[in-house]
Amino acid sequence: MSKICTGCHIPKDISEYGTTGRGSNKPKARCKACDSAYAMAWKKRNRAKNPSLPKEKPIMFKKLKAIPELDTIHYKEFELRYDKLILKGYSIQEAGILASKMVEQDDE
Repeated sequence: MSKICTGCHIPKDISEYGTTGRGSNKPKARCKACDSAYAMAWKKRNRAKNPSLPKEKPIMFKKLKAIPELDTIHYKEFELRYDKLILKGYSIQEAGILASKMVEQDDE
């Protein structure tokens, strides 16, 4: 089954579309490639409005997310501490390292 993307106007297979989420299996209007490009453009536009937004999550955050034993409490704890450190003016790398150390210290 194919569908025409509203972004690139090219007919593509339904497997090339993400779902709308929240329990719905309906395909999105844009294909995954167009949806990704749209999201990146939105971030660039809105980053100019709020320069305190970090460009990306640090490598430490990605490593923590990849650990299967890490439950949602630790994940949210890290994210909360990371965001607070970014707002205080720490660099992305510094905030990632400090936030991960804080979460590790809380476990001990």
